[in-house]
Amino acid sequence: MTSRRQLHDRVGGFTVLEMAISLAIAGIALTVLLQLLSTALIESGRAAQVAEATMLARSRLVEATALEPVKLGTTTGTGPHGLVWRVKLSPSRNGTRTAGIGRSLMEVTVSVFALRRGTVTEVLQLNSLAFAAIK
Repeated sequence: MTSRRQLHDRVGGFTVLEMAISLAIAGIALTVLLQLLSTALIESGRAAQVAEATMLARSRLVEATALEPVKLGTTTGTGPHGLVWRVKLSPSRNGTRTAGIGRSLMEVTVSVFALRRGTVTEVLQLNSLAFAAIK
């Protein structure tokens, strides 16, 4: 028979195998949590960039037709935080000139690009139609 002291010593502690298994589980859980955190930070940065690009594109869209007569063609420029924009004004394919007011229907396309690691990536593109006097 085993004495009470020997029984008490065996019940009270963890074995090396139990410790190794618990450390392995903790390591796997920590790895998964760090990957989730990394993904969340990357996506948060991307969402902020898309929000900033949207504001830039909207402002360029309004500015493109604010002063009349507008000049057809493409203009480019740089915005904050490495964003590059391009505005293209072209006659609408299905638009006709309104003789009474001297305006034409035109297509306005605003594209915003980001410079990432030496490559240019399109962040977003806005397309719209506008009536404006053309030069």
